[in-house]
Amino acid sequence: MLVHRFVVLILMAFCILVIDSNSLVQADDAPAIETETMTLVVTAPDGSPVVGAKVQPNGLRSKDKPGNHYGWLQENYGPNPELLTDKNGKVIITYPIFVDERFETGQVTVTIDHPDFVLYRGDQATENNRQQVQLEKGYQLRIFPVVKHNGLKPIKSKLHGLIYDGSARSHFEWKSEKQGTFISPAFKRKKTIGWAVQLNHNPILFSDTIEIDPTQTDDEVNQQKRVVLLKPGYRVAGRIDDSVPRPIKNGRVLIWITPSKRPASWGAMTWQEVTEIKADGTFLFESLPRCEAAQVLALCDGWISTSPQVQDFDILKKGDGKNRINLHPGQLITGTYAQVHRIDVNEPNLKLAMEKTVSIEFRALKPDQTPLANATAWMCPNQFNPIWGATIVGFTSPTHEILTTQNRKSYFEKKMKELNLFTATTDNLGHAVINNVPARSSISWKLGHDHFDMPLQHAKSTNRYRDINATQSLIPVQEIVMEKKGSNVLGKKDSEVTPKSE
Repeated sequence: MLVHRFVVLILMAFCILVIDSNSLVQADDAPAIETETMTLVVTAPDGSPVVGAKVQPNGLRSKDKPGNHYGWLQENYGPNPELLTDKNGKVIITYPIFVDERFETGQVTVTIDHPDFVLYRGDQATENNRQQVQLEKGYQLRIFPVVKHNGLKPIKSKLHGLIYDGSARSHFEWKSEKQGTFISPAFKRKKTIGWAVQLNHNPILFSDTIEIDPTQTDDEVNQQKRVVLLKPGYRVAGRIDDSVPRPIKNGRVLIWITPSKRPASWGAMTWQEVTEIKADGTFLFESLPRCEAAQVLALCDGWISTSPQVQDFDILKKGDGKNRINLHPGQLITGTYAQVHRIDVNEPNLKLAMEKTVSIEFRALKPDQTPLANATAWMCPNQFNPIWGATIVGFTSPTHEILTTQNRKSYFEKKMKELNLFTATTDNLGHAVINNVPARSSISWKLGHDHFDMPLQHAKSTNRYRDINATQSLIPVQEIVMEKKGSNVLGKKDSEVTPKSE
């Protein structure tokens, strides 16, 4: 069974990150992080050095499992400061030799930002300790935003936007120019769409999708008379079904909005939002982008929204409207899909069907069979979204937060720590309970501790996870005898890895 252990975060652009439970449980007396360095040279298309580009390492991949992507948490991997290229276009990146136990780092993900070039995000192999990245020239889009107010009134206050061009740049702030025009950062020249968003208005104002044609000349793309009308989005109300006892406790609704004419790519032009479910089971989104359909997931104590049917996805089309985004029934074994609802109707009022969740009990024992206290039990039930892939149930990064945060690095580090949604710590009897788990037939779990590890599944195993069937009428206690930390180290070779020399 493939275990999905990754979450979607939006780091300048949207990308997929793997979060291992080791990232959530760290020993106070953990050994010093072993590091290595890599030289990165940044050039323009003509080969000349790019001076003053911002270089940010923000992720890692292992040699053994390059498909997994590890978000860079400082306490796990050491500092990852933003670097500036020197007069030769060069920076030196320090990275950890191992991503998890003794699994070697095979690639370092970096983001390179310079106002004259398309934002770059890519993986740099560690086999070569000197890498070169050539940035791409792009175009900047100019708009003249207006709002209806006794006619058309120019918008002069701060303006945000989303444009997806296949690069790492998607969320941005338009730069104000003279005479009411705004200019975007540099984007790739390709057919795509965008939004302009006014967040300091209540309700939030959205433009219709702005279409960008790669066959246009620079003058046509940058035309100063591209007038863009912003208006309030859809007001979407709803309620969870009456099978859920009132008052509702700890309820929230997550929603994803994507234009039907979006580019055929994951995460392209998606607006995420979350709102509270009131005690009476109702909820309200004041203003959402004007799109045909939304994907919606609701949670509260003891309940979660049901998964949709295959035919519900008929209204979610790719850019040309020919290829349907499909639900994959096999994934319902491990996770929950967001429901699909029409929102382009008069006064949309959503009704969300719900089902009960379950509680899972754990018991951790020391090698001598005595109870182990202060062990952390961690589970990773998935929520599946055909646009985004898999994330931990209940996790979201609202788009308005992404657009307005002043320190995205700190914001996303905080968000990664919020993945600690399904955890519990064992008491003096070695006992812990995780509540609100969706009832699925295969959900992964793990126990971590400062001084003990879960045994490997078998001698050649590459992880310490176990799976549980949470659909059973009587779910047994998950009891496990731990082993002393370091007894069996994942990825350990016969000869230990030593740092490379320059």
